[in-house]
Amino acid sequence: MLLGPACEGNVSGGEDNPPVDGGEMDSSLNSDRDGDGLCDASELQYGTDPDDPDTDDDKLPDLIEVILGLDALSNLSPDPSALLLLQATQDTRQEFELRVTIDGQGGDYSGLFLDSASIWANGETAATYLVSSSALAAAPPDNVRDIDSTAQTFLGVNGETRLRFGLEFLFADADDLPCTLTLPFQYVVVDNSGAFSNTDPYLLVLTPSGALESSDDFCTTSSCF
Repeated sequence: MLLGPACEGNVSGGEDNPPVDGGEMDSSLNSDRDGDGLCDASELQYGTDPDDPDTDDDKLPDLIEVILGLDALSNLSPDPSALLLLQATQDTRQEFELRVTIDGQGGDYSGLFLDSASIWANGETAATYLVSSSALAAAPPDNVRDIDSTAQTFLGVNGETRLRFGLEFLFADADDLPCTLTLPFQYVVVDNSGAFSNTDPYLLVLTPSGALESSDDFCTTSSCF
């Protein structure tokens, strides 16, 4: 799979984002001396370290946390349950279970996958790898009249109920990724009135090893934000 210029190199530098050693901060608005995809001017705005691609040492680059509205200064953000790791080797499938607690009043509740716009040159998003999504089960089960798994819908939900949804992703490409790619999305729950629950973002992380090891492994953009 061709990644395009957005994924050439990594957050520690490379031809697109060469590191800059010490000294006064470059006054250029497009300067990105730690090569994390977040411009030095933006680093000042958000309070992150322009010389460290991962200010809070949580193995996620500052750029990704800023884009998602997470706290790039705290290694408690994001919650580990919001990270879905998919090993980026050919024909690798991974199923993930998402759990949402709602207070039902007898209505129906449906899961809805909402993709996020791509920041990558190749235009890829989480939907590129999504194979299926379904409603799985509820707890307690007696709080739900019925489940339409394919429609991702729980019917006639009463009382405080934990709804379980399943997402399956597939990396089908013959070419392995040279760097870890991050693809944000949301999976919301919609009631009969159209109101959303569970609006926090999730992050599909495509990693060559199948694990988060270092922020240095992440793909970065060809120009900073």
